[in-house]
Amino acid sequence: FVVSATFLTISSPAVLTSYGAFWLYGSVALAGLLWLYFALPETKGMSLEEIEELFQRPGDNVQTSGLSAAQKELLARNTFSGGGH
Repeated sequence: FVVSATFLTISSPAVLTSYGAFWLYGSVALAGLLWLYFALPETKGMSLEEIEELFQRPGDNVQTSGLSAAQKELLARNTFSGGGH
């Protein structure tokens, strides 16, 4: 959407021309690729539990932290587990 909304304005001869617009979009894409490469950790060979622990943030387990045992049991019984009808 952003490219469609901005291309005509950016590609005008008074701004960047069409070559400049493609270089700009390519540079943004390259910067995003570099950020992803350095920001995301490698997960190859890790179990799902290790990956979950790697991406866990403080407060992610808030839904059960202050509940009583009866409330946790009720929550576990009523949590949608997917599949089936």
